[in-house]
Amino acid sequence: DDMMHVYNQATQEVAESNEAQFLSEVSAYPWSKNDFVDLSHFTSPANLEFARIIAEGIQALHHQTPDQNE
Repeated sequence: DDMMHVYNQATQEVAESNEAQFLSEVSAYPWSKNDFVDLSHFTSPANLEFARIIAEGIQALHHQTPDQNE
């Protein structure tokens, strides 16, 4: 759990330093050990959930007005 938190924090910092979008919903999702086949790879159902979260995040970004992106 600590390793995932450190990884998510580093990913967010890299995204922000490169002015890239960061979908905090992915790291906020209550993933469990059952969602992984090993330390870093999702199971098939977890991959679908991951894709759903990203798709919703992209849709939300797409529907923002230009001044909301800043």
